[in-house]
Amino acid sequence: LSVTERADNAATDRDFAARAQQLGRRRPLHHIGDDGFVASNDSVVIRKDNKVLSVDVSNLPQSFGNPAITREDVAFDVATVIMDCWIGG
Repeated sequence: LSVTERADNAATDRDFAARAQQLGRRRPLHHIGDDGFVASNDSVVIRKDNKVLSVDVSNLPQSFGNPAITREDVAFDVATVIMDCWIGG
């Protein structure tokens, strides 16, 4: 889990685009942050204001727990909790 803060929106746009290029943008995420995507390794990246949130789940097993959940679901759940705290902050 990491949050990177950039100096301005242009720098944030470049950071977000670079992560999408590096990780692969498997599908977009809507209604969370300003923009977001699920990466090809099931991680989640979200842009909000001049910050980029990354939830890297690439080292987790494909599914785990009882009942079993997927890495993508874990990444999305963690990102949602962080973004819920972020609003208004």
